[in-house]
Amino acid sequence: MGGAQTVTGSKSLIEADGKKILIDSGLFQGLKHLRRLNRDDFPVDPASIECVILTHAHLDHCGCIPVLVKNGFKGKIYCTLPTKELTEIILKDSGKIQEEDANRANKYGYSSHTEAKPLYTVADALAVNNHFSTHNYEEWVFITPNIKFQFLNAGHILGSAMVQLKIHDKTIVFSGDIGRKDPLLLYPPKKIKSADYLVLESTYGDREHDEMDLKKSYF
Repeated sequence: MGGAQTVTGSKSLIEADGKKILIDSGLFQGLKHLRRLNRDDFPVDPASIECVILTHAHLDHCGCIPVLVKNGFKGKIYCTLPTKELTEIILKDSGKIQEEDANRANKYGYSSHTEAKPLYTVADALAVNNHFSTHNYEEWVFITPNIKFQFLNAGHILGSAMVQLKIHDKTIVFSGDIGRKDPLLLYPPKKIKSADYLVLESTYGDREHDEMDLKKSYF
């Protein structure tokens, strides 16, 4: 439901055993026609979603969660502890920016609406905090007796994870954003040995990293 034909707004919905499970709920960013997608009704009723499994704290993966909560989502948001702490900061900041943008549009009259309103506010962002449920890497979390998942280190940012989801006898892996195989500051991504299905973030899938000395590059 996002992250396709564009690099933002990551959202993937799994339906199994009568449960709707959302992997990430990111904000569309960039050109105006993409940002407008954030105002569209969610493709399914947020109240019908059992849980959100969050891969990491970047806005294009977590930035739409306040919209879900504001529109009736009552489930858990599963993530690692660092992802929770970073997401709380990022969503609060996003709400503040959206309030400021709406106030500026109203002040100078450049909104096409009678009154510009933020997509969500700081208060909406803070309302998300009660939904977090944090878990360690490689800890199996049961959603139902037949649906479970674990986070695997993705090496992208602090707390970032791939999601290995098992539904009965099938394994689905969601890559999230994957870091370098030999990062300077983080542990390298966990290697996945097998999966029945792989949902892969492939923003840069058609190119290779240049060979470089990372220490010289950063310092």
